[in-house]
Amino acid sequence: MADVDSVAPTGAVPVCEIISHPKKYDGHEIEVVGIYGNAPHQRILFDQNCAHGEMALRIAKGKESFDRDEELKLAWKHKDTFRMKAVYRGRIEAEKYVSPCSGAACYRVAINDALLLSVEKVAVP
Repeated sequence: MADVDSVAPTGAVPVCEIISHPKKYDGHEIEVVGIYGNAPHQRILFDQNCAHGEMALRIAKGKESFDRDEELKLAWKHKDTFRMKAVYRGRIEAEKYVSPCSGAACYRVAINDALLLSVEKVAVP
């Protein structure tokens, strides 16, 4: 399977780039590409080739956002067969949660008011 960086649509920033440099993107509204995941208490974007973790998805309010996300969540149930490469647009929030600490591993990163723009099935490695 190709990594997320190699299949990023024009203009979308790979999730690994953002979680590797959280302060650079904090407060910016951008498009983000990553593999969609549904963790027990939140939805996430990740890249299996990235050592820095994952990004929380905080879905935008409204029926359109909710309906798009629900469709993706249903498709995620087939995660053993394929993965979903998703592009979301939203505002990045990088919150330092380990102190004293320096570097990307000290931050929790989320995309707020996330709106799903596109999705593509990719093979499981």
